[in-house]
Amino acid sequence: MIQLGDILEIPLSDGRKAFGQYVAEIPTLGPLLQVFDLIAEGTIAVDRLAEARPLFPPVLAAFPAAVDRGQWKVIGNLPADGAARPKFISARYNEKTGRPTMWYRWVGEDGVPLGEVLPEQDRGLEYRVVWSPADIVERIETGQVPFPYGDLIRANAFAPRREGKPARKGWFTWWKKDS
Repeated sequence: MIQLGDILEIPLSDGRKAFGQYVAEIPTLGPLLQVFDLIAEGTIAVDRLAEARPLFPPVLAAFPAAVDRGQWKVIGNLPADGAARPKFISARYNEKTGRPTMWYRWVGEDGVPLGEVLPEQDRGLEYRVVWSPADIVERIETGQVPFPYGDLIRANAFAPRREGKPARKGWFTWWKKDS
């Protein structure tokens, strides 16, 4: 069973390992994961994370499923730093045009409407979505935020996908991988 403060070893496609920590549980949204900038060839001593910095801000993530399936491994536990009320952004958008109709800034459960254009000072916030383990690995390896969220944040729009083509692979592809 996953415990607050657990340190997770996250295997990357090239065989190296990334590391994250379960830092908080947000009611109604789920677990919050902090990924560190430490990438190693193998398992590390957990105390090495004291020197590591965040690779990106904490994200909502479906990592307990990856641990339960044996894809990610708990390698230790350290006190969580209390990142329980991070800020997020989200947008209501038109799938056909790729344009947002309203942006929101969230602190916990409280959302504040921001308008049709994301303010510059909010562009560094994480998108309020639960990331799949596959999306976490892709973000670690490429630095890219999955479609369409990265495009929305950068350009206040995204190029809509053709009808019948999935917008992103993410959770479903990851979940079916070992089934």
